[in-house]
Amino acid sequence: MLKTTREDETFVFPEKVTHNGKDYVVSLIGDYAFNDASNKVKEVVVTKDVKYVGAKAFMTDKDHEKSTIQSVFFIESNPTKEMLSTTRFDLDDTGNNYNEFATTTTIYVKKTALPTYKTAWAKTVYNTTTNTEEKSPFDFTSQLEYQIKDLKISHKYTTFAREFDTDFSDYRSTKSNTDVAAFVAGSKIIDSPGDYGVTTRHIRMESVDKHGGNNASYAYVPAGTGVLLKVLDKDATDADFYYTIGEQDNQTYNVTDNIMTGVTVNPTGVTASATVPVYVMQGGIFHKVISSIPSPKFPIHRAYVKAGSLPAGAKVVFDFEDSTITSIESIATDKAAGVYYNLNGQRINNPQHGVYIRQGKKVVIR
Repeated sequence: MLKTTREDETFVFPEKVTHNGKDYVVSLIGDYAFNDASNKVKEVVVTKDVKYVGAKAFMTDKDHEKSTIQSVFFIESNPTKEMLSTTRFDLDDTGNNYNEFATTTTIYVKKTALPTYKTAWAKTVYNTTTNTEEKSPFDFTSQLEYQIKDLKISHKYTTFAREFDTDFSDYRSTKSNTDVAAFVAGSKIIDSPGDYGVTTRHIRMESVDKHGGNNASYAYVPAGTGVLLKVLDKDATDADFYYTIGEQDNQTYNVTDNIMTGVTVNPTGVTASATVPVYVMQGGIFHKVISSIPSPKFPIHRAYVKAGSLPAGAKVVFDFEDSTITSIESIATDKAAGVYYNLNGQRINNPQHGVYIRQGKKVVIR
């Protein structure tokens, strides 16, 4: 790719392009590829097949060595010195800065590949006085990172989607806390009697590994999949919480039976009505939306639920079933302070001893 006029907030390099009926693999990013690119482009995802990145490729203002691109994600697991123009041709020896990245851009890579990136992309210059190689003043390996810290969960739940595979298990493995699981919403909507004759609809939330995701981890989210994230062992993530680029991407995932829609690449609009509502997450609670959300008001890297046609006034309960709880938890769309529901989603006016749902949380009355 030599140039782009795209305005995607997260620009994803195509793995291939078709010309005159023939497919071509995109393996090169040319010199100054993003110079004068739209300031709407905040992130770039570089696919595995890219083998060469040209001089100042990710600078949007090459003359001033600046960029409005905040993050570049490299999916390649085996980087080489030949991938970059500056290391391939020892351009730092000219004394000029031809760096592919501005100093304000963070470069994200897979955790296991980070040491290889730091070695392959380390930059040196030849000191003619000492006749030795020394670290280049243009070395940017300190900008390499594997911890992606753009997500915080403050009320136990949030929705999520990304343009590449992601993994939420490393933080837990490193810190021994913050167990995050990814759930999808099943398309089967179960009816049950509701209060005052209003039927309650139940949507079953099950972990993504049971629906075509990575069968070894409920914390692994395949690219483009809309999920509900749940912190299993606490109410919120810590300030230093992070996730990583998924490393089990050598296979194609086919996540099935999921009525959650993930939003990637750009913010968008969402069509909704009283009979075909959507459910969006705010403050850890799903809220029913019965009027369309105009573009681009629905944020990027989030997801929403569209359950299809429902009777007017029908209540919807999202039921979870996972190994960390002993009963079903529900998130109800009605948050009124004094309203209680039983675990079947029925409104209870005078709750007695037992387990109920109040303001979207499980409570026990003794």
